[in-house]
Amino acid sequence: MVMTAPFARAAEPPAADPPLVAAARSGDVALVTSLLAKGADPEGAAQGEPTALNWAAYNDHLAVVRLLVQHHARIDPHANRAGWTPLMNASAMGFADIAAYLIAHGADINAHSADGGYTR
Repeated sequence: MVMTAPFARAAEPPAADPPLVAAARSGDVALVTSLLAKGADPEGAAQGEPTALNWAAYNDHLAVVRLLVQHHARIDPHANRAGWTPLMNASAMGFADIAAYLIAHGADINAHSADGGYTR
């Protein structure tokens, strides 16, 4: 099964995004660093929405991916109803450096999305 991106790129994050998710989505390393230092939950996505790690992987923000992983963000959270992991997002978008980093830190290369898709 060929995978396509699970959510469209948006110029601005939705208002409902928690600050860490919005910062990770935009690749704002300084803000992500600050929020994590102040105790932001790296898992703090709204219910059923992509996590900060999912967005960072999808938008090619390797420095943010590294920060989140260093702060114990789950490597394999399934984003929204599609059930995509950060590795699936990075792979689908062609971001080999992010995919390699996630795999090196324990990402499940055999994880399946809600529709049965997987990372290749």
